[in-house]
Amino acid sequence: MKELIEGKSVAVVGNAESLFGGDQHGEKIDSHDTVCRFNIGADESKLNEKYQGLKTDIALFNVYNYLADRCRTDSYIVHVSNKDRHLAGRELGPPDFWMPIESNNEIAKLCDVERPSSGLMALHYISKCKPKNVAIFGFDFKATKTYYHDDRHGPGFIRRRPHDYDKEKRYVLDVFLKNENWAWVK
Repeated sequence: MKELIEGKSVAVVGNAESLFGGDQHGEKIDSHDTVCRFNIGADESKLNEKYQGLKTDIALFNVYNYLADRCRTDSYIVHVSNKDRHLAGRELGPPDFWMPIESNNEIAKLCDVERPSSGLMALHYISKCKPKNVAIFGFDFKATKTYYHDDRHGPGFIRRRPHDYDKEKRYVLDVFLKNENWAWVK
C-alpha cells in the first residue's frame, strides 16, 4: 500500500452526509494521485460524481467479507480493523493488504481511545507512508450521519459506536492538520 501513497497527493474520502452539502468536490477529489474510500462508500455504483468523484484507488473495509462483497471495485483492497481478521478472506480470498495491527494499536494509544475508527487508523497509516500531501473530504466526526445509512431503524436513530469521535477530531486537528501538507476540506 505504501507505494500508492509515498510521495503522492492523496484524497481520503469519508462517508459523512455533510459531503453532499455546499461545494461539489468531485473533480478535486479525482485530481489526486491516489483516492482512498471506506466501506460502502467505495462502491462505484453508489458514487455521486459531482460531490464524491468517481476514482477509487484504495478501498478500505472494516468488515471485509461483508462489505467488499457488496462493493464492485477493482481497487486495492485493505482490511483496516483489528477485529474479524479470522473471517476475512474466507469467501473472497484475502485482501490486498492488512492494516498492521501494531499501527492500529499505536494510534489508539496516541489518541487515547479504546477503539479507533477505520478513518483514524487509515489516516495514521497514510501519514507514516510519507505522502506529498493529503486532503480529507467527508469527515465530520459524526456531526452528520453516514450518507448510505437509511432511516430503516426509525427517524433519529443513532447507531451506537464504540469510537470517541471528539477525541479523534481533536487528534486530527492537533496532529495531522498541523502539517502544512494536510488539509481538511469541508
